[in-house]
Amino acid sequence: MGTELQQRHELAAFLGNVLHESDELKAGREYLMCADQKFVGGEMYCKPCDMSGFDWETFTCTGESLASEGRAFNGYCQSNLLPPDGCECDDVYEVSSDGEMAGFVKADKLYFGRGAIQLSWNYNYIKASVALTGHSQTFCQRPDWVATKEEYAWGAGLFYWMENVKNDKTCHQAVLMHNEFGQTLDIINGGLECPSDDHGWHGKAVQLRLNRYCRAATALGLDTLLSLDGCMDMDKKFVQCLKEGNCDACKVWEDKISLPDISTILTVEEGGATGNGPPTKKPTKKNNTMWRRCVPTLHILHSLVRVRTPAVQRQSVTMLPTHTDLMSSAADVSNDKAVECMNLVVSNEKLKCIQLQRHLGSWPKV
Repeated sequence: MGTELQQRHELAAFLGNVLHESDELKAGREYLMCADQKFVGGEMYCKPCDMSGFDWETFTCTGESLASEGRAFNGYCQSNLLPPDGCECDDVYEVSSDGEMAGFVKADKLYFGRGAIQLSWNYNYIKASVALTGHSQTFCQRPDWVATKEEYAWGAGLFYWMENVKNDKTCHQAVLMHNEFGQTLDIINGGLECPSDDHGWHGKAVQLRLNRYCRAATALGLDTLLSLDGCMDMDKKFVQCLKEGNCDACKVWEDKISLPDISTILTVEEGGATGNGPPTKKPTKKNNTMWRRCVPTLHILHSLVRVRTPAVQRQSVTMLPTHTDLMSSAADVSNDKAVECMNLVVSNEKLKCIQLQRHLGSWPKV
């Protein structure tokens, strides 16, 4: 959908968010909920932790587990919802009160964030399950498949991008209809980041997301960025990030992107906003020839994610390429490493497999 330029803008916005949500394609599972993990007897177990008890150097929960000492844990469970409105869920308890498994719970009992754009909550898992597998109980029974199976890790992210609605629009619509990057963040995590606390983690998170978006836009040969207006104070975070030296990938646009009402942060004389237009230093387009050959189309991916819920019915696609090189130039987005392409394999009108081949190892790294 849209022109090739619009498709590149959407792919940059999508990848910028994915790189942030997945921590550069390293986090198949939400860190606080399951970075401290054990694989026992063919099952994954997680030690859910709060921010104060989590060691970001070792990625372990050095404090008490949220499920320790007989405490019930029901994070991301809206227990009053039953199928088809939500996966059935209830309080979860630690599998052992002592020994190595103290504080650990079964990963498949929890609906925390997983996948390319961290799918979370039992009501989102059941909708993604219907869309990607044709059955409501697939992810309800095995939510950890969204972290361990590539087709579901990417598919759930695409489903959320194309189908999750806030203020009557999806991320897909925010980009194509409103030329907005800010709105995509508002849809994904606006409650915490639009606006964000300047003194907390989420203020830093907005800056990290912006820098990753700028990297994706540069890799895809774009000359302008999308608007940031749809996320409150995102424009100020952009300038603050540049001023503090945390957004090196965005420096090429610092004099050209429209950033209203930020004179108290960075004046025009200091290098502030002077209006819209292409950057003074044009972003590299070293993979642009391959890009034109690949012609990425998120709407094709969307048509593969055939939503079967009554509220959102999609027509089946009768003519689709068996294999589509989605984005060769994505190699630039991940530290110039090798993301060569995503191959789509279509079978029985359902998304069968999305493979990401890269030299660093296959997605997701768990």
